[in-house]
Amino acid sequence: MPAHSTGHPTPPKHPEDDMVKGALSRIASPLTVIRGYSQLWQRRIRRGEDLDRQQLFQALATIEQSGRKIGLLLRQLEGHNHDP
Repeated sequence: MPAHSTGHPTPPKHPEDDMVKGALSRIASPLTVIRGYSQLWQRRIRRGEDLDRQQLFQALATIEQSGRKIGLLLRQLEGHNHDP
């Protein structure tokens, strides 16, 4: 087993580790979109701003699309975890 510069053994690397890291990276972006739009519209509502229905509709559509992306990525990841 290789050792880090600290002298501690490094566990062997598995291909699944890279797959999980890649999936987490691809999930982060749509999750950021969901959180950002949610926070933006909550802030606007709290401040009592006039809400543009078309902008709100577009934001909700973007949130939904981002949720679908996350769902797809999770299904793909789940598919890789099943033994053939």
